Amino acid sequence: MRCCSTCVLSSSVGEEPFGTIMETVASLDGRSLLLVAPFEPTPLEGVLGAQGFTYEAECVSETEWRVLFRPGGDAGGPGDPGSRSDEVVPGVEEPKDDDADGRPPPVSATESPYTIKRPATTTASVDEAPIRARVESPSVQQMTPPPVMAMNPTLNVPPAWLPLAFMAAAGLGLIGFGLAVTITAPTVVTVPRSDHVVAAVHYGVPALLSTAVLGALHQFGPVVGGKPLRSIPGAVATAVVFVPAAWLIPIGFATGHVRIIQVGGVLATTAVCLAAWNVPRPLSATGKGAPIVGLRLAVTYLVVTAAFGVAYAFDRGAFWFELLPNRVLAHAHIGLLGWLGLAYVAVAEKLWPMFLLAHRPHVRHGERAVWLVGVGAPVLAVGLLVPSSVTSVVGGALVVGGLASHLASLHTVIHHRRRGLELLHGFVLTSAACLVIAVVIGVIAALEPMAPATRSRLVTTEVACLILWLALAVLGHSHKIVPFISWNRLRDRGIRTGRDGRPLLFAHLVNPGLARITFGLAVLGALAGVVGTLTLSAVFVRVAGASLGLAGVTAIANLASGPLLMIRWHDGQGQQAPFQDREVVAP
Repeated sequence: MRCCSTCVLSSSVGEEPFGTIMETVASLDGRSLLLVAPFEPTPLEGVLGAQGFTYEAECVSETEWRVLFRPGGDAGGPGDPGSRSDEVVPGVEEPKDDDADGRPPPVSATESPYTIKRPATTTASVDEAPIRARVESPSVQQMTPPPVMAMNPTLNVPPAWLPLAFMAAAGLGLIGFGLAVTITAPTVVTVPRSDHVVAAVHYGVPALLSTAVLGALHQFGPVVGGKPLRSIPGAVATAVVFVPAAWLIPIGFATGHVRIIQVGGVLATTAVCLAAWNVPRPLSATGKGAPIVGLRLAVTYLVVTAAFGVAYAFDRGAFWFELLPNRVLAHAHIGLLGWLGLAYVAVAEKLWPMFLLAHRPHVRHGERAVWLVGVGAPVLAVGLLVPSSVTSVVGGALVVGGLASHLASLHTVIHHRRRGLELLHGFVLTSAACLVIAVVIGVIAALEPMAPATRSRLVTTEVACLILWLALAVLGHSHKIVPFISWNRLRDRGIRTGRDGRPLLFAHLVNPGLARITFGLAVLGALAGVVGTLTLSAVFVRVAGASLGLAGVTAIANLASGPLLMIRWHDGQGQQAPFQDREVVAP
């Protein structure tokens, strides 16, 4: 491998570093790249892996990672002092000398979260510095898990169309949820446990939330775990079976056909078991912290949720036991908190620092959130199922503590962000507000003496707020995740630049105006939903349903049209090129 001169590239505070990183990668000319960041930049590992790079990741401390990217097929060789590069890169600063032990100087508190360091010209191999630091420093040795050696993420992640198909189906689920809530609004405020309301809830939970989280799990697990799924055809089968099942269940409730509910329940459980067989391979990775631990537990609770659901579906025809409200609540809470809530709490610990560019001093809040929610959710579900007020209170207290730690982690991320507030902050903060309302109302409903009708209204609002918490989070993060996945697909087609001539960025694939409209509709829907269920106002509930459905329409239109328009523009540029280059000879 050729060596190059050492330089440091730091993006200015508040700027998106991705463009700077990609411009630097484009100028490497066969050289390696050492990236120092306050977190493991797993999406960037996937992006550069798709371009043929391999990498070694090393955790230097709780808030510092060093990742060495090498061009594919380069095993590292002696340095070539004659290959020193004299290129001038805007924003380059002359670095300080390395420490005595060979490690580059640590990231300072004022340095950008993304610092790019090109290895210095030495007589040793350009690949040796990170490994030498790991071997010679006892403190690093104690706190650092084994580095990922020469990993190529393209061998781990599934094809891009798979998670995109899950996300598209989830968008349709949001539209279906909005329509169902709009239609059933009078019943929501009068008979919240009716089959029509249950149908609307199932559009929101399996068809929207579970579909989206399953798609994210199939993409996120292999990237973070560093191991591929057991089977790509198995992942495809999961999507092919689960998505229709997620729609059959609410259709069965809405039409009163028990057989349709049972068929949907069996198909959904089959798909869930298939996913539970497929994803444990990447989730078996060690040393990856709270996100992987949380996802392991979440998948377990997904299987439990499916078992609850299919048992209840067949009980509607066989009448094995009386389907009491507390049993329905046990099913709802293990699904919303144990499966979906825990999955989001775990994934957020990776997504928030990367998407919000935060250099957090520690990750303890996130770890505490994962463990408390992971332990408390099943205890709460058992307490509701038995029922046992003591068990419910203990489980509820653990979950509340975990969600409080989750919110504390969010506060830490936002406080230590390195860029101004943007649209994703709006989605995340509105989502967090719905969570706070759900927790407060849930605690009041559980502990305060009140009439059954009042308790039923509060529980309905609590469940609605939990759904809104997760729905807004999914909607907001999809505006980052979908462009990220689409970006790789466009690069595969040879599209390297946007219309402005700059290297292709995620921002080129999202219309900011439509994204703001989506956010406004989502906020209106959340506000109207909370007010409508609390005040028993069918008008507000209808507004909530219509707003959320329209938010789904605008989100799908925005996230799907961005890549398609970019492909159309690129193809048009290719068709114009021959005419521009053609030599015209006068007669």
